[in-house]
Amino acid sequence: MVGKSYPSFYHLLREIREEQRDNNVMMRELQMGRRIEVPRRVMYDAVNKRLQAAAVEYEEEGRILDFLSRCGQNFTL
Repeated sequence: MVGKSYPSFYHLLREIREEQRDNNVMMRELQMGRRIEVPRRVMYDAVNKRLQAAAVEYEEEGRILDFLSRCGQNFTL
């Protein structure tokens, strides 16, 4: 959040106020019925697209084990 290893007290206070202001804006937008979009990393977008394509393909054929196998190929330990 702060971006420094040892921030000064006033820098930390400024960052906390900015975070609180951002949270207040998001809360107002939610109250107005808007959706809050969180920026996603490109890597996750690619994985989500592959999983959605696999879901569509295997949903039509009813091959759940093949689908789960294909999902497992998107994860590494």
